[in-house]
Amino acid sequence: RVAVTRALNQFRREGIITGNPDGGWILRDPHLLAAAAADDPTW
Repeated sequence: RVAVTRALNQFRREGIITGNPDGGWILRDPHLLAAAAADDPTW
């Protein structure tokens, strides 16, 4: 759970995702997300 929060914060910093007013997440760049997940063996 902590790792997921950390990953979300990193993705937000990198511009892969953005928050929405409802407290959810908007995926801005699915290609970057896929590349990030491929680089991280813990996913």
